[in-house]
Amino acid sequence: MMKFTLSPEPEDFDETVRIPGQQWLDNYPNEKPSSKPGHGKSEGGFWREPNCIEKLAEAFDNLCAYSVKYIPETGGTEDHFLSQHNYRSITYEWSNYRYASAKINTRKSEYDDKILDPFDVEDDWFEILLPSCILHITEFIPESYQEKAKFTVKQLQLNNDSYLKERRKIYKQYRNKDKAKQIPISELEEKYPLIARAIIKKSQQYFNQGIKCYHNQDYQKAIEKFTKAIEFYIENIDAYFQRAICYYYLGEYNQAIEDYTKVIENQNNNITTYNNRGVCYFYNNQEQEAIKDFQTTIKFKQNNYLFYANLSICLEKMGYIQ
Repeated sequence: MMKFTLSPEPEDFDETVRIPGQQWLDNYPNEKPSSKPGHGKSEGGFWREPNCIEKLAEAFDNLCAYSVKYIPETGGTEDHFLSQHNYRSITYEWSNYRYASAKINTRKSEYDDKILDPFDVEDDWFEILLPSCILHITEFIPESYQEKAKFTVKQLQLNNDSYLKERRKIYKQYRNKDKAKQIPISELEEKYPLIARAIIKKSQQYFNQGIKCYHNQDYQKAIEKFTKAIEFYIENIDAYFQRAICYYYLGEYNQAIEDYTKVIENQNNNITTYNNRGVCYFYNNQEQEAIKDFQTTIKFKQNNYLFYANLSICLEKMGYIQ
C-alpha cells in the first residue's frame, strides 16, 4: 500500500450519484443497492455512472488503492471503504469510495475499518523486498496501525502466489538484459510504483556502499558498487558521476569519459562534469575534445580561474601558447 489523498468529488456528483442515491435509499429502506445504476428496486448503483467511476480511477491514478497495481477503468471498481450493509447512510458519499480491483473488493467484503484505509497510509509504511517481491510492513508504521496492517495484508491476500508471480515477472522484465524487452522505470513508476521504489532504493543502497569504498580509497571496490547501483537503476546519474571519478583515479580515462558523457546527456548544465571530462580527455591525449569541454565550463562560469588554467595548460601542450 501507499499514500493516497482524497480528491475533490466530480462536479456532477450531487446530480448523478448523491441525490438519486439518497432517494433510492428512502424509497427502499430495507433493500441493498446493486451495482447496476437505475431507480428500480433491484438497481441503485449510481456510483457506477461512467463519469463517477472514470473520475474515481483518475483520482487514484488508475491504481488499486490496496495492491497499488495499475488497473484500467474497464477493470476497476468502486470500493465502499465502509460497507453499504453496515454504513448505509454513506453509500453515496464520494469520501467513502476507493478505487480497487474486483478481487480485492470481494476479499475486503464487510470488514470495514478492520482494513487499513489507504487515506491513512504513509508512503514509508510498506515496501517491496527484492528479489522476493514480498510486500513488507516496515518499522515506520505506528504501533497503533500495525495489527490492522497485518490483517489487511492477510485478508486481501496481498502476498498470495498470484501477486508474487506477477511482481516477480514485472521485476524480471525490468532486469531483462535485452533492452527491447525491458520495462522502463517510468512505466514501473506509473503502473507498479512500489516495485519502482524498491528498485531505486536498492540502487541507492549500493550507491551508499560505493561512497564508503570511495572514501576508503578502494576505488576498484567502489566501481563494483556503483556498477551494481546502475544495474538496478540505470538512471542513477550520481552513480555514473562517482564511478567516473574512480575510473579517473585508476587511470582508466576512456571509461571515465564514457560515464561523464552519460551524466552530461542527462544534466547538460553540470559544470563540474564538463571540467572533469576535459581533464580525462587531456590525460587521454585528446586535447581537442578537452579544449571544447574547458571552453564550455568558461561559458557557464567566466570568473573561475581553474577553468582558464585548465584551458591554458591544454593549449600550451598543443603548442598554441608558450
